[in-house]
Amino acid sequence: MSSPPSASANRPARLADALRAKGDIRTRVWRDVFAAVPREVFVPCFATHETGPRGTEYRLYEGTDPAQRDAWLDLVYSDTTLITQVDERPVEEAVTAGGGVGQATSSSTAPGLMARLLEALDVHDGHDVLEIGTGTGFNAALLARRLGSEHVTTVDIDADLTAKARRRLTGLGLAPAVHTVDGRRGWPGSAPYDRIIATCSVPYLPYAWVEQTREGGRILANIAGASTGRWSWPRFVRAPRGAGSSPSGRGSCGHAPVSPRSVTSGRSTPRRAATRPPPPPSAPTFCATRGSRSCCSSPCRTCGPTGRATSTTARSPA
Repeated sequence: MSSPPSASANRPARLADALRAKGDIRTRVWRDVFAAVPREVFVPCFATHETGPRGTEYRLYEGTDPAQRDAWLDLVYSDTTLITQVDERPVEEAVTAGGGVGQATSSSTAPGLMARLLEALDVHDGHDVLEIGTGTGFNAALLARRLGSEHVTTVDIDADLTAKARRRLTGLGLAPAVHTVDGRRGWPGSAPYDRIIATCSVPYLPYAWVEQTREGGRILANIAGASTGRWSWPRFVRAPRGAGSSPSGRGSCGHAPVSPRSVTSGRSTPRRAATRPPPPPSAPTFCATRGSRSCCSSPCRTCGPTGRATSTTARSPA
């Protein structure tokens, strides 16, 4: 038996209240935003995974299947990361009803981590935000609901992901700018931004993001240490031009570390540094090994230290 429409309609609010009770959501405004945006719109199909004899094995869930409707909704409105792409193919193509194997290359981040990161981003009315890594579009929807579509720009290198996200956002009456581009370049067309958030892991902070950030603005990014296998969520602040003595004279960007488990805003003052971010490595990679390909935005069973999906890492987002 499928859930009645009223039960489905109440699920976003119940999830928001649960996240507020856990402390993932700390402010009323974000509680109301999560309650107003139905996650189910952005994950019509997804897979869960477990380690089996063949390695990482997946089970497909489709919202259009009456036999799966209740289980699908339960997972959508749980604090769970949902895999939406395997081996760079949509899960509905890569995973059959009987299951499948492969490497996860995109997912919808656990709402609890998404909430903590959005709280840490510390947006205010009138702020312009750039999101690197559109993915399903759910995080962009939350930002657009909070700030207004005209204040949100989101980019992803995957044209299939951006096309689907745009349709889903439009269906909810939201119209943030969605662009298909290598996320390392940001989107100068709408710069400067008050906030930049990267929902994919990066091995270094692209200086294009610094250049596109308004003085005093913040960048929240998951910096993955390829050599150490560790992750961090530093929150960078763009210093005024001329502050310090960066080699280019274009200002600087210092940071304070932010833990993904206890991510907060306002508890530490990011330091301003005079040094420019390190040059890109010879083969820089974003999540899922190319561009801003969206995987999940956190260390997890799906994403390894370089953002590439693996079957051996441990899961803690969009």
